Amino acid sequence: MSAEEGMRVEASGVARAFPGEGGTVVRAVGGVSLAAEPGEMVALAGRSGSGKTTLLCLLGSLDEPTEGRVLWDGADLARLGRGARAALARSAGFVLQGSALIRRMPLWENVTQGLVPLGVPSAERRDRAEALLGRVGIGRLSGRRPEQLSAGERQRAALARALALAPRLLLADEPTSDLDPESAAVVRGVLAEEGAAGRTVIVATHDPELLSAAGRVVRMEAGRVV
Repeated sequence: MSAEEGMRVEASGVARAFPGEGGTVVRAVGGVSLAAEPGEMVALAGRSGSGKTTLLCLLGSLDEPTEGRVLWDGADLARLGRGARAALARSAGFVLQGSALIRRMPLWENVTQGLVPLGVPSAERRDRAEALLGRVGIGRLSGRRPEQLSAGERQRAALARALALAPRLLLADEPTSDLDPESAAVVRGVLAEEGAAGRTVIVATHDPELLSAAGRVVRMEAGRVV
């Protein structure tokens, strides 16, 4: 799979509200507008509860806004049909907190699960997985299961999985949180390489070194950009 150019991701007046206690409404994100361009690495920064993870999920189409629009290359996600939206979603790769690997599967199968519905043969999937796992420094562990790995190794595997479909958009939520120094450095390096290669990279993070590596830092407070 060849690398593709990144995509333009835009939030226009985006808000996300959730029901609160006693009939109240909690606005996790309130009226945010921003855009990320191809080849750009954008970091969302702010204290816990500032809304950065919610905004990341909205930008990545993992959640839908209660107000406003999210556009990928100018296409309003809310106006797309199910098939078109599913096809477009294959252009995005996600690194979520906790890695979310499937325990019963060896790493190489975890990494390439997204290739199974595309009919990619097993041998080709394994080669692809081992190349990606080698890139994040754990190629020797491709046959192990998640419970046999450290937290840092699992997070590296989750990053490899996010790259398996050569995504145009890469999103990561606290990708270096609680990692050992070596694993954190590997994750930072790969994210920076992806942005330099033309992908659109958006991360939510507290990590000062990852914030320094980003081309732009968007700071959030109480669900808004400040």
